[in-house]
Amino acid sequence: MILSDRDIRTHLEDGKIKISPKDDLARRIGPDGIDCRLGNTFLVFERNKQAYIDPRKRATAKGMTRQIVVSTGEPFIIHPGELVLATTLERLTLSD
Repeated sequence: MILSDRDIRTHLEDGKIKISPKDDLARRIGPDGIDCRLGNTFLVFERNKQAYIDPRKRATAKGMTRQIVVSTGEPFIIHPGELVLATTLERLTLSD
């Protein structure tokens, strides 16, 4: 479900959406989402180790990623077609 900025603000006030820390949060709410800031930890998928990932078989995901921790000010470049999972500086909690 995509929420409008009005709905996002209402749910933040009602506590249905919780985001911490709230640093400059009002400025990061867009027309249909919230901009989160990237942290410094990334999981990079190494696609050359497995042809596929089957969510029903954990073994197919084993060894598929490697963790990279980037120092402050150091660049991290994501190349076209590359899949990366990243941490955010914010913690998001959603109600049922």
